[in-house]
Amino acid sequence: MWLVVIPVAVFLGGFFVYKIARIWADKEWGKDQLQCDIDYVMGNAKPGDLIHFQGSAIIRWTSPIHTFSHVGVIVRAPSGHLAISEAYKTVIDLDVIRNDWHDGVQTVDLRRRLNTYETGRMAWRPVRGDDQTLGTRNSQILAMIRSYDVMPKYNMDLFDLGEYQTGTDNDENLDAGGNKMFVCTSWVTHVYQTIGWLPKNIYDGTLTLAHYGNDLPLPLTLQNLRWGKKRYIQNDLLRVVK
Repeated sequence: MWLVVIPVAVFLGGFFVYKIARIWADKEWGKDQLQCDIDYVMGNAKPGDLIHFQGSAIIRWTSPIHTFSHVGVIVRAPSGHLAISEAYKTVIDLDVIRNDWHDGVQTVDLRRRLNTYETGRMAWRPVRGDDQTLGTRNSQILAMIRSYDVMPKYNMDLFDLGEYQTGTDNDENLDAGGNKMFVCTSWVTHVYQTIGWLPKNIYDGTLTLAHYGNDLPLPLTLQNLRWGKKRYIQNDLLRVVK
């Protein structure tokens, strides 16, 4: 009897979890929040700003905030076009700085990324710091990216992923060959350390998605950044997803 009851209970439990998840996911994106379209982002975003993504990965459901599962940082490509630099486990698009295709840390065209992200659910957040000019800031980011002979891989270590979720990561996150690895939040932290927005004496795994979404306050020693309000991006893809 139990051989029948247990599988049925597991199936029903999974079904209800799925239905609850779909009800959450189908809510109007950015309802009662500031909204904008992709053209507005392209006309107003600056290097150092963030794009938050709401994906369907399990990391979203285990995150302290349940809203976003991924984040990337905006940079201006050598062509002059806006791009987004992200640590991602699969290939996103052509890397516009290295002019090749690879997984891990990659910098891709921003407009194309916003138009093709699989769920269509994204938000733009302006971020400002007490720093030099925009051009100098952007040059520092580009120089740092170009300093890698091979771009870092995405860190798939399960123990490290658990630490990233809780902001307790305190190691260098190297692969077997001694090469640096990142996840999305640690890459943003590394970029911010490069341009002087965050101190270099903290581990790049210290800040979580909840910190960058400001659902959790930054530690007092890191509160020198000026965070603009998130604008939830609306585009035609939303009508397809719904």
